[in-house]
Amino acid sequence: MKTSLTFTFALALLCLLTAFTAVGQEVPQLINAQGMLTDAAGDPVADAAYSVVFSIYNDSSGGTTLWQETVAVNVLNGLFSISLGESVTIPDSLFNNTGLWLGMKVETDPEMTPRQRLTTSPYAFRARVADSARVAGSGGGGGGGWVDDGTVIRLETATDSVGIGTTSPTQMLEVAGNVKVADTLFASNVSSNSPLRLQT
Repeated sequence: MKTSLTFTFALALLCLLTAFTAVGQEVPQLINAQGMLTDAAGDPVADAAYSVVFSIYNDSSGGTTLWQETVAVNVLNGLFSISLGESVTIPDSLFNNTGLWLGMKVETDPEMTPRQRLTTSPYAFRARVADSARVAGSGGGGGGGWVDDGTVIRLETATDSVGIGTTSPTQMLEVAGNVKVADTLFASNVSSNSPLRLQT
């Protein structure tokens, strides 16, 4: 069976798989794909369930298969709508790649060409900003902000200051309120008239 595909590729791309919604539920690790299957003459294929292999690659041709799932796709008047990731989880690490392409193979046909590039849905741009402490975006690229390099969490710009309880810190770290240290506090250059008080 020779088939071709017209993608109305509404990739409602989950986009931040690790993000939480406002009520604390995890975002479903699913991608919605819609399209139309036609035969070699350009007519819609017969209404039926077709075995389709969906694969995600790191290149538009060749490359490495990063994820794959075989789905029984119900087609009506040539049209289909499915959720990828129902049986084979799409890992959040997949989206660490800068470019991803979706390939589709119907029954015994070779994989269709060209592959479809995965793109970001408009609201997913918001995913770059963390709404909770569970997912914190790093700085990088000279944009300032916090950077988690895997060893330490730091401010990207060395001249930045941190204020807790104040919006205008006058020191590298300024806390407007009490500070509790459960272990050892290391301090240097503490003068005799320093306002630092130690309580035992």
